[in-house]
Amino acid sequence: MTLAEDLRSTLDTARAIAGTLGLRMYRVYLLEGYWSGPYTGDGEESIVETELLVGSGQPPKVTFATGEQIALGSVAKGGCTIGPLTPSHSGGGVPASLLEGSSLSAGDTLHVRLVHQDGSETIYRVTDVDKSKSLRIKLTCEPVGGAERVVD
Repeated sequence: MTLAEDLRSTLDTARAIAGTLGLRMYRVYLLEGYWSGPYTGDGEESIVETELLVGSGQPPKVTFATGEQIALGSVAKGGCTIGPLTPSHSGGGVPASLLEGSSLSAGDTLHVRLVHQDGSETIYRVTDVDKSKSLRIKLTCEPVGGAERVVD
């Protein structure tokens, strides 16, 4: 086992601590949408939903865009960052190919659904999958259809 592999396992466990303590406000689901027709929106839609988890089944960190990030254009208004997520390793992690939607064909869709502890939910589109670091992956997302969360 390499040092990076050892560290991924350790970091994955550490990333679950906040969730274990009940400090994560959102559950995060990756939604892969498939259509029976030849074009997006044609025919019947079927959705495959995968919950994104860290460590021992805890939700990942969700951070909403600050005024500075919005002004600089690094995150859209109402947007969020999900992660860090631990890349795949022998004990778990999240495959980058799942987050990138590499199994999707032209016309299929990839979204993220955030479910707050109060039951409210918002759908986001993935605008960036940052896998530039060997020990973490981060998703940048923006709300779909004008839905946005106001940052308090």
